[in-house]
This record gives sequence, C-alpha cells and structure tokens, in this order.
Amino acid sequence: MNLRMLRIRLTLVYGLLSALAIFALAWVAIDTGRSRIFDSAEREALAAAGEVAAGEDLANSWYVSIENDPGYEEPQADAWIEPPLQTITQNGLWYDDRFPRFEDQSGRYIGAVYPLDEFQAFVSFVEISSYEADARSLTLRVLLAGFGAVAAVAALGWLVAGRSLRPTRFVLAQQRDFIADAAHEL
Repeated sequence: MNLRMLRIRLTLVYGLLSALAIFALAWVAIDTGRSRIFDSAEREALAAAGEVAAGEDLANSWYVSIENDPGYEEPQADAWIEPPLQTITQNGLWYDDRFPRFEDQSGRYIGAVYPLDEFQAFVSFVEISSYEADARSLTLRVLLAGFGAVAAVAALGWLVAGRSLRPTRFVLAQQRDFIADAAHEL
C-alpha cells in the first residue's frame, strides 16, 4: 500500500472540496459587496436629482419633459455629458428603469430619474469610476483571500492526512517486521 499516494489523494479531495466552498462564499461576498457599492452610487445619483428638484443647481442635471413630441430639456447647471435624456426619462417614468447607466469618452455615469409626474422628471448623473474602482478592489481582495484560504486549507489537509495515516504506517511496519521474522524462522 502506497501511503504517500493516499496522502496526496486525501489532500487533493479535501483541498478541492474546501476550494469549492471557499470560492462559493467568495462569489457571494463579491456579489453582495459590488451590489452594495453600486447601490450607494444609485443613492448618490438619486440624492443629486432630489437636490435639483429642491432648487439647487448641480452639474450634469436636467429638467426633462417628454409630454410634447420633440420634448424639452433644460440643464440645471454645467453639463459636460450628453446622454439621451428623452429615452432615459421615458424609461425611468414609464418602465421603472430609474437608474440608467451612460458611457461616453469622458467616463462612465449612473443616473437617477426623479419623477415629478408621468411626463416630467429631473435627471441627474454622477460619475461611477470611483465606485467601479472600489468594486474591482473588493473583488481582488476577496479573491486573494480566497486563494490564501485554499492554500492554507490544502496545507492543513496535508498535515491532517499525514497525522491520520500515522497509525496505518505503524501497522504496516509491524506487518513487515512480522513477515521478516517469520521468513527468518523458516
């Protein structure tokens, strides 16, 4: 019986099962963390739209009316992006897509549609590059921790498998000695 191969097999099985469990938990942690990070971006965009509705002038915010055919858009302050406001407002008011994402050459943005009635809304956009950096950082940290945990569990599995096979090694040594003594007696 080759105990070294048995120890390797036990370690691999233990390591693989542990890796599956660890990375399942890591996936849940990453998904939950990223969701919370982008939820905070949505809250910031909605707060900006609410401030504009209250009368403050914020950059990248518009009053949008989709009542008439060409529609009406009025910027509330400086705007350095040009999102498709009519479509975004229509989707936000009628189809409950209140947090659209928009990308242009200057960056990536998340918006919020703050409805006034069924045809009018305030729309604000905030840049999400810092939120995306936080999400990437979270993903990297959780994955590195997962790989470290798998390595630690595999090392622990190697030690536990060796410790578990110690009595078997002792019994095999006794058996070998018994056979050697019996052969010597004959």
